[in-house]
Amino acid sequence: MGEFVSNIEKYAKMATEKPQDFGYWGDSDMFDTWGFTNIDQNRDSDALEKANFKYITEELMGFYPEDYRIETYNHWAVGSVDRLVCRVYEDGTDKKVIASSFYLAMEWLDKLDNYPVADEETYDKMIDDESIDSIDFWNYLNPGFVDIANNPDWASEVYYELDANMGVDVRYSGFKDDDVMMAIYQLQIWSPENFMEWYSFCDQNGLERPPFTANEISKYDTTQSELEFG
Repeated sequence: MGEFVSNIEKYAKMATEKPQDFGYWGDSDMFDTWGFTNIDQNRDSDALEKANFKYITEELMGFYPEDYRIETYNHWAVGSVDRLVCRVYEDGTDKKVIASSFYLAMEWLDKLDNYPVADEETYDKMIDDESIDSIDFWNYLNPGFVDIANNPDWASEVYYELDANMGVDVRYSGFKDDDVMMAIYQLQIWSPENFMEWYSFCDQNGLERPPFTANEISKYDTTQSELEFG
């Protein structure tokens, strides 16, 4: 039996004690029969903490939907905190009887104490999603290289190209600008908007230039007069 379950009464008392300087305007049962589980995520949580929060909360709320809820609090350091709260003591009893839902939450803390990953599949997907988001953010910083209109899932495709075909460990080591450019090139999902940059990239890497047409280039070539392309 782990620390949290073996000391269940101690943690039940701690869970229902309102922290000092903590403003709370939620349900009246909080800090009475309900309390904190110490299962949280915040704005700055990493992929592991987010994955654990998602998996554990979904599982527990599936078992006892009436005994758990997620509350969101403002926090001076991280902006906001999502916290799983639960029924700690059963209602309608003279003696404080610890609820099964609180036992289950404490069992999860014991499991995480022994091994930090709640579910490998959820964790892997969370890392994949964050990696794809980082590639999508690359486009925000470097717009005009991808034909997004015709390739709405381009970030996922680039992630797979980097990971499976180019050996770039995006998940744990990140990527360089040239890595993403090469993946876009190999997938042939380039945009003519930055045709000059594409030509320069290809020339530097000994690659054949993308087959942009004169009509495609004319839409973005500000060095040409309107009459020349009229």
